[in-house]
Amino acid sequence: MSIVCGIDEAGYGPLLGPLVVGSSTFEIDDERAGGRSLAQLLSPQVKWVKKDRDLSSSSGRKPLLVADSKRLYSKGRKIESLEDSVLAFVGASTGTIPRTLEELVALLGESWPAGLPWYEAPGPELPLGEDFDRVSLAAEKLAKFLKERGIRVRLSCRILSEPAFNGNVADAGNKANVLFNLALELILRAWDGWGAQKPGGARWVLDKQGARKFYGDLLSASFPLASIEVKKEQDRHSAYVLDTQRGRATVDFIMGGEDRELPIALGSMVSKYMREAFMVAFNRHWRKLIPGIHPTAGYYGDAHRFLKDIGPHLSPIGLQSEAFVRQC
Repeated sequence: MSIVCGIDEAGYGPLLGPLVVGSSTFEIDDERAGGRSLAQLLSPQVKWVKKDRDLSSSSGRKPLLVADSKRLYSKGRKIESLEDSVLAFVGASTGTIPRTLEELVALLGESWPAGLPWYEAPGPELPLGEDFDRVSLAAEKLAKFLKERGIRVRLSCRILSEPAFNGNVADAGNKANVLFNLALELILRAWDGWGAQKPGGARWVLDKQGARKFYGDLLSASFPLASIEVKKEQDRHSAYVLDTQRGRATVDFIMGGEDRELPIALGSMVSKYMREAFMVAFNRHWRKLIPGIHPTAGYYGDAHRFLKDIGPHLSPIGLQSEAFVRQC
């Protein structure tokens, strides 16, 4: 047995909305895999679409898509392709299709950001695309397929609301360190759950954020008793081998990882879908308070437009923008 966990984020740069770091962890029966890659094992039920490849299927079947989340859902595209895949993997791995965002948060091992009126539980009903039967059938087919192929999968995430994000940045010194710490939490969650002492070892693959290429000090601080070997430290790829009490693991930080490692792509989809669902809750809250207000995706330029639009309405409700605006 071997394990591979891919991690990516959504919402690293916006002023509004949460930062979400998502992971997808696969446990693979190496004997049944017979040397095939994860993408080959998941085909034809799942189609991994790399950059510049066509998202459509050449066959009559419609596989679940795994790709860079920004390709699956962006302005002008409906959310169904992203949502169907994420919820199908959640359903296949847990046996449950969540009917609300709060249920999905719990299934991904996270806690609801309580006490914030703009994220009122239980959040929006799911699926956002409204076709529960389609998602349920896709999850059922995927669960059967994964069992036949000897694959187990688990999705997980960490969510930082705006106040939590600001507090974490103040403690960690910068948001790059915050992102690393959240990714580390997901690594340890997966490792403690499945990865310890696997005969085939564990692989952690993470999308590289920003210009950092030296991660040795961060890994040493996180695993003080581990022996750490540096394999490479380059602009686009940094790689390490860790020997720890939990076992041996390789850790790779990869620029453009969604196109090089399927688990990173699926992790990016988990992050993106969760952030988009929380932004639905965010915008619904403000529409209740200010009918007709134009929604926001939370990114820098449009966030300033949104803050200008709601500015005159904040004092009457006793709220200051600092409560829900990220500080960096």
